[in-house]
Amino acid sequence: MADGHEPASADYGPVGEVVWRELLASADHALVEVGWPPDEAARIVDAVLCMPTTPDSRCTIVGWRLLAVDLEVPPWQARRLALALRGTASAPGVLPLLVTDGESALCDERVRNALLATRDRSRTSDAGRERRRAA
Repeated sequence: MADGHEPASADYGPVGEVVWRELLASADHALVEVGWPPDEAARIVDAVLCMPTTPDSRCTIVGWRLLAVDLEVPPWQARRLALALRGTASAPGVLPLLVTDGESALCDERVRNALLATRDRSRTSDAGRERRRAA
């Protein structure tokens, strides 16, 4: 308030809370649609939201190893969950796409493939396919 400005509030009010809950429910539902049990899907979304957000030039996404421990899933699965839900700067995941594009983001074939790849180790996401082609 020293400069005559009030700091931004983290309280988005009742409308913001409803929108946030709907976004999380959509992310949960997207995981359920590809085979995750509903209670586990909710746990996954919550855990992914709590992952570190500080970028690190040494890796594609930070925190997936701890996510594997927290969720008690194999490392390959945790990494794919983190990438599918959070994404990267060049390939946003389900959560940022739901914010920018709404429910239609879940109809995108690349999003669907990334989510399916979280359940089936032999299935590769489009991003994984593109990395192998470039190599």
